[in-house]
Amino acid sequence: MTADAQGNDLEKVKYVVTSKIKLAPYDPSKALVAAMIAAGVKDPFTTLADIFADGSFVGLITSDGAPQDARDSDDAIEFHQPGYSLNADPSLTLAFTVAEDNDLTRELTIGKPDANGVYHVKDTIQDTKWFAYQETVYKSNIVRRRLGVIQITGNEPAQDTRGEVSGLALTAQWQIDSTVDAGNSRYLQSYYDPANEPVAVEAISLTPATADVKVDADVEFTVAFTPTDAADQTYTVESSDTDKATVTKDGLKVTVHGVTETTAPVTVTVTSTDGAKTAAAQVNVLPKA
Repeated sequence: MTADAQGNDLEKVKYVVTSKIKLAPYDPSKALVAAMIAAGVKDPFTTLADIFADGSFVGLITSDGAPQDARDSDDAIEFHQPGYSLNADPSLTLAFTVAEDNDLTRELTIGKPDANGVYHVKDTIQDTKWFAYQETVYKSNIVRRRLGVIQITGNEPAQDTRGEVSGLALTAQWQIDSTVDAGNSRYLQSYYDPANEPVAVEAISLTPATADVKVDADVEFTVAFTPTDAADQTYTVESSDTDKATVTKDGLKVTVHGVTETTAPVTVTVTSTDGAKTAAAQVNVLPKA
C-alpha cells in the first residue's frame, strides 16, 4: 500500500510488535561504531559478537512497562537578541519494566553475590555502566536499532502480589562515553528494512556438466546463479589439476585450457562469493589431433 492523496500511509504507522534489550559489561578498551548497526547489516549480533561476548538479554519485559524514551533538560538559554536560544545539555533516558528475575537483572539492581550466593545489598541501583543494544520491531517489518552505553538510574519494584507478575521498573540513562562514536553521540541509531535486503545467492551452476578439450585448445563453460537477480554474482573458479588443465573466467564464462592429456577427468569448480555455493564440471583432456 502507498500513501493516499492526503499523504497518509497505514504501512508507515509506528505499530510496535516487540522489543528486546541486550546488555554487556562495560569495557573501555572497546569501541561502538556506526558500522556495527548499519542499515544494511542483516544480523547485528554478528558485527556485535565481540562487544556482547559476555552479555545477555534482560529477558521478558512487561506489556505495560514496554521501553519508553524520555528527554529532560534545563530551560534553553535565551539571548538578548530576539530569535536566538541555546538548548541546554539533555538527559536521554530509557524506561522499561523487566519481568524476569535472572542473574542480569539482579546484577543491575543489587549487584553480584559472594562465593556463597549471598547478596550484600547497599542499594537497589548499582554505579555500573553497561554496553546496551536495543531493538524494536514494527509491524511494517522495519527494525529500529540503538547502540550505546547506559547506566541504571532508577528502580521501582512493583508490589509482590500473589498470582500476578511482579516486575522492576528500571530507568536507564544513555551516557556520553568515549567508547560510543568516539564520544560524539549518546547512542547510535539505525533502521533496518528487510525489503531493502539484497537478493542472496541460493545456488550456482556450471554447464555443460562434462566436456572434452584437446591439448592446447580451449573449451567454454557457462556460470549461472539462482535466483537470476541475485545481488552478488561474483565467484571463484579452480582446476583440480593445473598440470592437466588451467582455468580463467570472464564474466559468467569460464574457459578451460587443455595442457596435458588426462587418464582421469579434471574437476573444474566454481564457488559463489555470497553463500559459498559450489558447482562442478568434469573435463577430459585429449591428445592433439
